[in-house]
Amino acid sequence: MKAAPLKPLQLDDQLAEAHTLLGIYSYWYERDLVSSQREFKRAIELDSKNSEAHHQYGNYLVYTSRFDEGIAEMRLAQRLAPLDLQLNSDLAQCYVFEGVTTPRLNRRVRPLKWIKPSGFPNSF
Repeated sequence: MKAAPLKPLQLDDQLAEAHTLLGIYSYWYERDLVSSQREFKRAIELDSKNSEAHHQYGNYLVYTSRFDEGIAEMRLAQRLAPLDLQLNSDLAQCYVFEGVTTPRLNRRVRPLKWIKPSGFPNSF
């Protein structure tokens, strides 16, 4: 399974997306905190506007109890991709992990008013 993110890196070590995938794999499947952090940082170094790299690095930081840093990364990712539903959901989850209660959470996470009750964005 590790071959999936490694193959593109063998062809081109400058692919931020592949470094992000390797960071995800290293964290979730190998529980290798050092490698995963290195890969996330490398992805961000290669493409600082890659919202998914900031998103996943933010998750990593929150899951390792570095809440302030993680939420800052998630907020940066949110500025880069404001309509990413998974990102917005994960950001809310980060606040919950930090211990923010529901009334305070409602003030910290932007309501997604552009979502119809059916769950589809207004553009559909």
